[in-house]
Amino acid sequence: MPEANFDRGDWDVESLRASIFHPPGPDAVAKSGLWEKATGNQPESIDTPEAEFDAEYQEVIDELRNGNREVLAEELIEMLRNSLEDPDEVEIKLLSLQAMARFLIRQREFDDPVTGPDPSGIMQVEWHILGNGLLVMAFLEDDQLHCVVQTDATSERGVLNENALLTESEALERFGYLVPRR
Repeated sequence: MPEANFDRGDWDVESLRASIFHPPGPDAVAKSGLWEKATGNQPESIDTPEAEFDAEYQEVIDELRNGNREVLAEELIEMLRNSLEDPDEVEIKLLSLQAMARFLIRQREFDDPVTGPDPSGIMQVEWHILGNGLLVMAFLEDDQLHCVVQTDATSERGVLNENALLTESEALERFGYLVPRR
């Protein structure tokens, strides 16, 4: 491995982090030929959960992992597996999923929400807020967010009951203060 010159700034922290926290999986080892060299034969199959997904969905999984959203990446893998295995499961809309992932990666200070598709495949995130309250954001395919906020009289801010179609920046301005932080 070449020695990094810190003075020149050629040390790539993100690549280093990625190699430490996300070492290559069995499929990468097989593709590199290391498996064959180590064992003398090629494995019949390699069980990698992500291998079954389209490249676009895999990219979202990778983005979530690289964006410090590991838990959400693992939940997404499980959702995608379920949609492949069960014909009654809703198919997750790719554009909605990509919008949700970008939003959550940009808002690193937000706690991981509960995520899932609605019956039409649009991805939603939800956080429990202000006691018994709930904030839900659905990521529509036209870069709009459908936001629903409901709290009851026991919340410290009183009753909130709002339903709005907003851009990301409008949603953050209007409801961002409600989202639990890490």
